[in-house]
Amino acid sequence: MPEVERVWVLDTSAIVDFKALIALPDQWEAFKALEGSVTAGEIAMPRQVLAEAGELTHPDLPGTWASGIRGQLQYPLDVAYEHVQRVMEAAGDVVDSSKTSEDADPYVVALALQLRDAGLDAVVVTSDVVDRLPIKIAMTTACDRLGIPHATPREFLTASGVKVKPEGTGEG
Repeated sequence: MPEVERVWVLDTSAIVDFKALIALPDQWEAFKALEGSVTAGEIAMPRQVLAEAGELTHPDLPGTWASGIRGQLQYPLDVAYEHVQRVMEAAGDVVDSSKTSEDADPYVVALALQLRDAGLDAVVVTSDVVDRLPIKIAMTTACDRLGIPHATPREFLTASGVKVKPEGTGEG
């Protein structure tokens, strides 16, 4: 595994929100910089996030970027079953039971657990911060239950050195 200070585990909601946080003229350079973070081992995503980002009805730069960096990811795309099982035991209600396709949420948290167990500082990046009971809990609630740190897409982009729009100017 690459030697990095922190690994950011991206949720689909974060990838989708990048376009609202980065001004259109800055998006190309921003996504090129994020690609460098992928190859450096600073970004991880499970297979399910790549599938969700690629299945958007109208894929744009963030969705295309996620599909394009698949082969450059430095960490497993498939999360070990034991980590998924731990997530489901502690926070199984992170899954939207009404969803008809596979939900990436437990895999995002499980990948962060797997990386943490390997000695890495893994942080989940998500926009999913509000519990929608009785449908599902937020990703941040699931992370809290398992002691996994989390960040908003804005916090991640700022920490990554990506220029973001000022707060209150078109965030999703």
